[in-house]
Amino acid sequence: MLQSFRLLIVTGLAALTSACFVSDEALFDLTPGLEPVTPGLYMAYSFDADGVVDEEDIWRGEIDYDADGYLHSDTEDMPLEGAVFYPLSSDSWIIYNRGDEGNYLYVLVFRYPDGRIFGHLPECSGLSNAERERFGLSLGEHGRCQVYHLGRLVEIMETYIARNHNSMRAGTVMVPMAEPID
Repeated sequence: MLQSFRLLIVTGLAALTSACFVSDEALFDLTPGLEPVTPGLYMAYSFDADGVVDEEDIWRGEIDYDADGYLHSDTEDMPLEGAVFYPLSSDSWIIYNRGDEGNYLYVLVFRYPDGRIFGHLPECSGLSNAERERFGLSLGEHGRCQVYHLGRLVEIMETYIARNHNSMRAGTVMVPMAEPID
């Protein structure tokens, strides 16, 4: 499943397990009926903080929810495959998926009025030393910050968004498409 987050790596991180927020156990469960991404055809692409698109990482496919309620596509490497959503607001969520090491990786997802979805891998280093200290976080192996409670994760992500709202440019955009994919 880590490969399904491949498009998010273009943020300049060496690996997905670097400089991110992780937990050993899922901090929230799937909420039946919570479907932030409208099913349909999408194109996804990733770009770095300078706005450079990785032409090799353009994805096209149909997205829907599987019988269990997880985001799914039959097209390989869908960026948010198997994502579980936790709402921060009506148009922003924290999602998680399993990493290669069996831990859970947390990503911020935003929906724009035109239906575009933006996924951003928040970096633990995106918080100040004082903020990390306030939340009881320490930069662990590969710069990862271990989180143990949902309430704390929500506080961390809200602080991260407030601190970095003008600089969250690197990530993946999923654009709804009206025409069938050739």
